[in-house]
Amino acid sequence: MRWRFRGGGVLISDAESIYLSILSDAGREPTNSFEFYMAELSQWCDLGEHWDQKTREFTTPTRLCALGVDVNKPLWKQFIARRGSYELTYALAREFQPKVIVETGTEYGRGTVYLVAAAYKNGNGQVISIDIPPQKGELTMDKTIHREDIGCMIPEFLRTAWEYREGDAKALLPHVLMEENAEMFVHDSLHTATHMAFEYAVARALMPHNTLIISDDITLNNSFDNFVASHQLTGYALVNNPSFGFVVNSFNDKERSIGTGIVTSS
Repeated sequence: MRWRFRGGGVLISDAESIYLSILSDAGREPTNSFEFYMAELSQWCDLGEHWDQKTREFTTPTRLCALGVDVNKPLWKQFIARRGSYELTYALAREFQPKVIVETGTEYGRGTVYLVAAAYKNGNGQVISIDIPPQKGELTMDKTIHREDIGCMIPEFLRTAWEYREGDAKALLPHVLMEENAEMFVHDSLHTATHMAFEYAVARALMPHNTLIISDDITLNNSFDNFVASHQLTGYALVNNPSFGFVVNSFNDKERSIGTGIVTSS
């Protein structure tokens, strides 16, 4: 447990335990086990081959060694075996079967490809990615990524389940969430306290009951902790990657009785 405040807070655990806890928080019984989805990923050969190729293209051998993998062996199964944040995100997306997943921050698509793969496997899902091509030295960017390389980790055969919208999330995210019935949101864009709090608040206000809000880099500031505490929600973080947070966007009976959707004139 990291901390709790008035019924809200962040709990730290392993991926399988978080998977089951989130399903319970959303009032769901698991259709498949967490390990079922890990096996599904591990055995997905054409995805693994593409991921391996692109990972080696954009990651130095020194960096891969620092991550604890054997660069002389295929990388895909080594990373799946870690049961990390991307793998947990994939399992949740497969289990919740969201029609629309919205994420901010894409870059090469290291995390996006897991979302798109889940949407593709689900058969009727779509991932909408909002991003501005990073420029080294601007905002918090330490590298420049050319527009044609945005989302390059996503193989061609999965791209029917992916849509890229270029622009600032402050302008685009509210519109996308109002237009689309998104059931899963992933923050991975600008990691300042103000921007993260903005994205959580927009997702909270514009997404339905018992949907999913996920965030990278929650340890950079207190935005995620404050968010779950202020709404008396239980968030989760992985013991092997506590910078990645997960929470069910649930509402109490009073809020649900009033209505959480957008009010329109009749």
